[in-house]
Amino acid sequence: MKRVLATMTLCILSSLAYTQIEVGPERVEEVLCQKWSFKAIIMFNDRLTNMDESIDYEFLSDGTFVRVNNKGKKKKGTWTYDPESSRIELRIKRTVLRITALNEEEFSIFPLDENGQINQLNIGTVFQPTQ
Repeated sequence: MKRVLATMTLCILSSLAYTQIEVGPERVEEVLCQKWSFKAIIMFNDRLTNMDESIDYEFLSDGTFVRVNNKGKKKKGTWTYDPESSRIELRIKRTVLRITALNEEEFSIFPLDENGQINQLNIGTVFQPTQ
C-alpha cells in the first residue's frame, strides 16, 4: 500500500513539475497565437531531432487551432489557458493535450490520459515558430 501511495505521489508531483510556462499570463496568447512547426520528439526526457515529421499547429486568438499532419490532413480543435494553474490544454474531439512548456522559441506538448495526467511513457513533441 505504501508503494502504491508513493508511486501516485511521485506521478502527481512529476506532472506538476512539467508545467513551465515561461511567459507571463498577459503574454500567453501573444506568444502562442502563431504558426508552429515540428522540432523534436521527447522520449523519456531525451530529444530526438532526427525524425522525419512534419506536423504544424496554427493557434488563433479566438481559442481555436488547426493541426496539419505530414499528409496535409487538417484537424481543428480548441485551446484554453488557465492562469491560476498555468495550464494550456488543447482538445481535438476526445483527445486532450497539455502544453507543458512555452516560451518565444518553442513549446512542448504531451497527451493526457483519461485521468488528466501526462502519459506514463513521457512521450511528447516540441514545436518551434514557423520561419
